[in-house]
Amino acid sequence: MICAPTIDDYSSSHGQQVPESDQPLFLERFEVFMEKSMNEIQAFSDREGRAFEQTIQDVARWHFNRLFQCQCPTSQVQPENTNTNRNEHRSNEIWQILVRLSTVLESLSSTLDIESFVLAIDTSSQESSITNGFLGGSIQGREFWRGLRSGGDSGARAFREMCVGASARGNQVLINADDVSDNKKETKTGSAKITARPSSAGASGSNSNLSFSRNVKVDLYDGVRKALRQTSGVRTAEMKWTNHERLFAYGVYLAGWPSDIPTKNPSSLKTDQNKRLLELLNAGQLRFVKNGFNFVGGKAANLEHASEAVDARDSGGDGEMEGMDAGHGAMHDGIESMEEHDGAGAGDDMDGAEEVFAWAIQYDDDDDNTSVEPHSATETPAPTPPSPPPARPRKKAKFGERIRFHEFEKPVT
Repeated sequence: MICAPTIDDYSSSHGQQVPESDQPLFLERFEVFMEKSMNEIQAFSDREGRAFEQTIQDVARWHFNRLFQCQCPTSQVQPENTNTNRNEHRSNEIWQILVRLSTVLESLSSTLDIESFVLAIDTSSQESSITNGFLGGSIQGREFWRGLRSGGDSGARAFREMCVGASARGNQVLINADDVSDNKKETKTGSAKITARPSSAGASGSNSNLSFSRNVKVDLYDGVRKALRQTSGVRTAEMKWTNHERLFAYGVYLAGWPSDIPTKNPSSLKTDQNKRLLELLNAGQLRFVKNGFNFVGGKAANLEHASEAVDARDSGGDGEMEGMDAGHGAMHDGIESMEEHDGAGAGDDMDGAEEVFAWAIQYDDDDDNTSVEPHSATETPAPTPPSPPPARPRKKAKFGERIRFHEFEKPVT
């Protein structure tokens, strides 16, 4: 690992250092020079008609650009059209940039007490000057990295290996993304046919298996949902994985479910079972079929009640008894509403005649034919007086049928 030169190293290599004995006199001469320079800057600002503060900022910007543009002698050599010279020129440019960056960080430490360090590695070439790492920044920052556990040269090598591996994985991810885009979902009219996405070839065995299982499960969920909504015509229909009889509420039923696969969610099934269901769905063997019920008016609600009744029947005896009680209660309410309606208009229909209403349960034609046989052929039976008309006619009625009986007026004698 290469370390950047410090400011003291750079000044000693580009000029002679001032002896410590002449340091105070040098500072005095420097102060006089700077005051003279400030006066010249003030005069220049007056001649140019610019503000003194703005001119000072321009001078400081020029000074910093001049200070941090330290160029190596090798950078002045124009590279030839050879690979070796191009690599050397590239290394020199990288070196100059990193040295200038390290100088800036070191200046921040001396002026603003900001400690920092920079670690750079080159992952593109094995022959670069900073392949094994470049360390720059303030003095304390560099010492911190050198003394850090798993730092120093070994840390720089580990950092380079991690970056190289991440770059390789990133390229592999881009390749796999192109492969997945080529294997998009294919949907045909009439049946939702989904093509399972293949797993990544470059991934490890366990990761590829998990990815394949997840893709098959997602495709199965999506395909079954689309097929159900397309067949039933209900946009919000959802598959009832654990109880297929509840699909009766949507007016469809599921046909072709294998008997050896339990009725569970795809998340609870095995990968080979989900794959088999997906293949059956794509082949059209697993499909939804309409059961003949139309969703007109209140039919949808009736189907939902029927689905709830099926659930109650499956839940046990208590649910069955509750369903029967609910059915009898509904029939009783309907009978009462019919009775109120007929009772309201009875007076207008019969013009005030006395009416008798009754419930017909069962009436049989059991007329008494008790005629007496004659003792001889010459004997004639005694005439019987005509019987008055019956008050209630004899009639067979079905269970639950409501009939109306009228009381006839007695004949005038």
